[in-house]
Amino acid sequence: MRIAICDDCKDDIKHLTNLINKYSLLNALNVEIMQYECEESLFKDLKKGYFKIVFLDIYIDKSLGIDVAKKIREIDGDCLIIFTTISPNYALDAYSVHAIDYLLKPIDFDVFENSLDRCVNFFSDSFKVIQVLSNRLMIKIPQKNIIFIEVFNKYCLIHTTEGVIKTYMSLSKLETLIDSNVFLRCHKSYMINMKHIEEILENDFLLKNNTKIPISQDKKLIFKQKYIDYLFKITRS
Repeated sequence: MRIAICDDCKDDIKHLTNLINKYSLLNALNVEIMQYECEESLFKDLKKGYFKIVFLDIYIDKSLGIDVAKKIREIDGDCLIIFTTISPNYALDAYSVHAIDYLLKPIDFDVFENSLDRCVNFFSDSFKVIQVLSNRLMIKIPQKNIIFIEVFNKYCLIHTTEGVIKTYMSLSKLETLIDSNVFLRCHKSYMINMKHIEEILENDFLLKNNTKIPISQDKKLIFKQKYIDYLFKITRS
């Protein structure tokens, strides 16, 4: 997913970039971020279908963001526009260019996360998914919805936020399909989405749904360190 940020303030561009990187890490999303400090540089790259989302400051140098958005709409009617601003004065005008949101600076991550969650309803195919065979049907599962996967008898149970999916695909095969930056094979029979870890216990990871996932004893320090490194990346973002 290619995302544009157009803002004449370098600090605001940096902050938005960090928010996007944090969101993409938490949701196993591949993004390419393009940064622009003026509308002229944005329009050099803009073409239909090139950007999925455009973050647009309401005041860009000598231009008004609403007017820039109108020009964007003449070229691309499908990209999602999110205004960022220190003023709520143009919130109603944002609807005239079909903006999906209007965020007030400084932008809090929780507010930003809600805004990006709305965007995924339009571009759900941009999120990483895995395809598994279950009950003779190929099912696409967004990786962000997976809480953990466990081996049970001769099959795997994929525990998601929407329910449990059974597949005869091996855990080793699933491991090759899934994002290693977000998921951790912490045991021969378990793989977890680190986003759902609540706490590190002595011999287990405690998930936010109170499930305990065992950690292989021979590599316990390695797996704990991988989770700490993951947390560090999020905090740094």
